[in-house]
Formats: sequence, structure tokens, C-alpha cells
Amino acid sequence: MSHSQYIQSPDSGVQPVQQAAMPSCIDVAIIGYGPVGAALSAYLGKLGINTLVVDKAQDILPMPRAIALDNEALRVLQLVGLNEHSFEKMVINKVKMHSPYLGEFAEINTSGQVDELPRLVTFYQPALEAALRHKVQQYPHVHVYTSTEFVEFEEHAHGIKLCVRGSDDNLKWIDCKYLVGADGASSRIRELIGQAFSGQSYVEDWLIVDAGQREGKAIDHVEFICDPKRPTPHMPAPGGRERWEFMLQKGETREEMEQPEKIRELLKPWIDTKELNIERKAVYRFHARCCNSFQKGRVFLAGDAAHITPPFVGQGLVAGLRDIANLGWKLAWVLQGKADERILASYDTERRPHAKKMIELAKVMGHLVMPGNLLKAMVVHATIKSLCRLPLSRDYLTELKVKPHNRYTKGLFIKKLGRQYFGAGGQIEQVRIRDSMNDSQPSDNILGDAFAVIGLGVDPRLYIDSPTCLQWQQQGGVFHAVSNTAIMPQGSGWLADISQAWLAKAARPWVVVVRPDKIVITEGEASSTQKMLKDCLQLLG
Repeated sequence: MSHSQYIQSPDSGVQPVQQAAMPSCIDVAIIGYGPVGAALSAYLGKLGINTLVVDKAQDILPMPRAIALDNEALRVLQLVGLNEHSFEKMVINKVKMHSPYLGEFAEINTSGQVDELPRLVTFYQPALEAALRHKVQQYPHVHVYTSTEFVEFEEHAHGIKLCVRGSDDNLKWIDCKYLVGADGASSRIRELIGQAFSGQSYVEDWLIVDAGQREGKAIDHVEFICDPKRPTPHMPAPGGRERWEFMLQKGETREEMEQPEKIRELLKPWIDTKELNIERKAVYRFHARCCNSFQKGRVFLAGDAAHITPPFVGQGLVAGLRDIANLGWKLAWVLQGKADERILASYDTERRPHAKKMIELAKVMGHLVMPGNLLKAMVVHATIKSLCRLPLSRDYLTELKVKPHNRYTKGLFIKKLGRQYFGAGGQIEQVRIRDSMNDSQPSDNILGDAFAVIGLGVDPRLYIDSPTCLQWQQQGGVFHAVSNTAIMPQGSGWLADISQAWLAKAARPWVVVVRPDKIVITEGEASSTQKMLKDCLQLLG
């Protein structure tokens, strides 16, 4: 085989059992095989890109770390090839904020679905990583090497020379076109390209405790105990797991907090200490940091290597998954000759401002969770409680409208004056679609990994000439005509918008062009389809 083989392991899901000779030439090299590196590997594998992945660890770390995913993250995992059954998830319907002095002062509604996906779930990270690695295994053009350490790289005009040290302690040089650092918060790649983090580290340390065997005993929601003396986020996870995070008080040490008797004391309000089954205990310091650029030349940063988000809104891994959805197809389009290399600069232009916004939101949430002193806690929590009762501010706070939309202000899309129903730079909503064979699927699955021209109430091909149609298809583009269920021509290849969510937005025959990551690149009346496609082709170079 041309890549590492894996077998099922009851503990971590996959284990390397054989590694073939490392290739000497590759298109994309990824340093780091955590969830972000594995997701990018799966995505590039799906897009047909020859990829090398190296990680100094031998296997998946069999401990829970990241624990929450939102609908946007689940949509990215759908994009890379995972389905609803790929790994176990627990749907979270509400998040409660408690004050020891005011009681419950806010309840955030996370029930229901967005984009055909749950708004908030918890998960077990080793299970997700195992699912991603099994997906990667399906692609013989993705070469995975664990127990392999990144050493250095040299960049030249047409590529990169990468040096790694294998498990045999020998150095190996590989030629690659592009290098992605997904090697975590202490990224060696980030250091070598001179992208030091800017931002802050919190002065407080936190004890993270994960308990197992909590089936039928754990809470069914997320709660934040916003006590200035000891703030404590608390949440359930699949497989009968439960997590607590305790902020250390002044003078408390790591060694003291990790002692079994101290953990029993902290968990006593929730759990009978005789039933205690600790899976993990660790003391962390949270960070809010971001690079000044996610790219330098042919080198890119993704996930924690590019940005670190405090955990208070569960967006750490989510942000990393957004990175790979944005970067993956751009690398593929350039390498396959469908786009000019200049489009790669849009990765930093688009992703970094949004990552910063999510970091700022997490910092604001941190002020609610750990207010610092009693007076500040009383003022802040009482204010939030009052705002949650006012019609103008209630939905903003309790329905997650405070969360920044995944919409870009600058980047690889075409801004237009005048009417817009979907909004260039924003992600098109995922809806349920029925084809002419009466099969129903989420729209992302039908649009696929392509630049898609979507005609709403119209066949967009009627408005373009043959040369433009051919050129669009050569650049990886497809066409879809969408109607409502009642008038869908049977056997015609048209699609039906079952909920009519798309059709309800456009009051006339309308065309929307979306990228592989489902970002709207442009939109307009059907009569302007020819010009829109020419503009998109020019944008791709």
C-alpha cells in the first residue's frame, strides 16, 4: 500500500500497523494529525490531492479534550465526508447560566436545527479523530506517517523542501508544493515563519475533570456556575461522560488540585464520590490569541497553530474546521489548474477577521463566567437577567444571535450594489432537496465539491452560450435548476426545494453561484447569468 494502514482499536479507534516508503514528492504536506489535520487530510483526499501527513505522536491521544461542536462544524465534517453516524454525538438543547446570588440569570436556547444540523452537540474527541482517520484511509493518495517528527523546511520559488525524522531516526527530505501547519498551539511551523501570537493569556488556571460511567446520572444540558469564588462550567458528553472545569483560586497549585481527595471535594455537589470514575484530570491556562497572518508564501497555518480561542463558547475546534473548509478547496483548485495561485491569499483575508471575532465573543463570555469579584458579578449578572426579559435584546442573547455570522466582508467573491437575497460572502443555507427520482438529501450533498450555479425557478443554462458553459465545467463548475415541489418537471433533472427556503427568498427567477465551501460568490437575475459566470472565471484567474 502507498499509505499507512490502520486497524480498529477498542481504545482509540485506529492504530498504525504498517507504513510504506515515504514519497519523495507530494502536492500538500500537513504537519499535525489531530482533528484539524485529519479533517484537512480527508478533505484533500476527497478532492483527489496527493497529500502527506506527519505527526510525532504514534496514535490518537485516548482522552477527551475538545467537547463541543456547532452546526457550522458539523457542516464542515459533512463536507469532508463524515455522516450523522460516523461518530457519536449528544444534542444539547439549552445552556444555563447560574449565579449563587441571583439564581439562573440566563438560559440560551440551542434546540432545533440550522442547516439541517443540530445547533449544538457534545462529542468524544478520540471518537471523532478515529472517524476522520478511517475516512483518510479510503484515499491511497493520502500518505500518513505517525511517530514522525517535523524538523525544518526550505522554501524556494516553485515549492518547498521538507525535512522530517522518521521512527527509525533517519532524516528524510520531501518536495512539496504547499505546507500546512496544523501542529497545535505550540506550532513549530508558526515559529519558523515568524508569526508570533498576539493577544492575551488569562492569569487564571483551570482544572479540567472528565468523569466516566455517568449514564442516566449526568445532566442533559450545559451549565455555567458563575461564582466569582469558583467559576465552574459543567456539561455532559456521549458515552456516559461528564465534564467539570474549576477555576483555581489564588494560591492553589496544580499538584494540590489534581489530588484525588481535592477532586472528590470539588465534585461532591454533583456526584457520589463512591461512584467516581475519573477519565482525565488536567490543569490548563486558557488563551485568546491570533496570528497576524495565516499565510506566508507557500506555508499556511490552520487550527490552534493560527488562533487559540478561550473555551467559553465552545469554538476552539469549530474555528479550526472553518479553516480547512476555506483552505482545502483553494489548494485543490490551484493544484489542479482550475484557478490561479493568487486565490490562496483569500484564505487569510477571509478567515482571520472571523476568527478574531469569535475570540472576542469568547472573551465576553469569559467575563460572564468569571466576573472577578462579587460586586462585578452582581452588576453583570443582574444586567444580563434584565436584558433577557426585554423583547429587543432577549432573542439577541437567548437565541445565539450574538454569535458572529460566518460571513466575509472581503475575499474571493463579488460584491454588488442593489438587490441581494443571499448575500455574497455569506454561506448559503443548507436545505432539504428532492431530485427527479424522488430521493431526498441535504443540499450540500447534491451541490458536491464544485462551483455550483443554482437557478431558482429557472434553468441557468438557458442564459449562457456554449463556450462559457464548457469553460465553466472545465473549471470544476456544475449547474442546477431548482423548483418547488408542486411544479418540478419529472425526469427533467430539476431539483425540488422541499421547504422552499431558497425559493421564498427570491421573488423572481434568480441565479446564485456558490463555491465548494458553499459561500455565495455572486447572485443576480437569470438574465445576467452569462456575465456572472464570466466575472467568476475572471476572479479565479
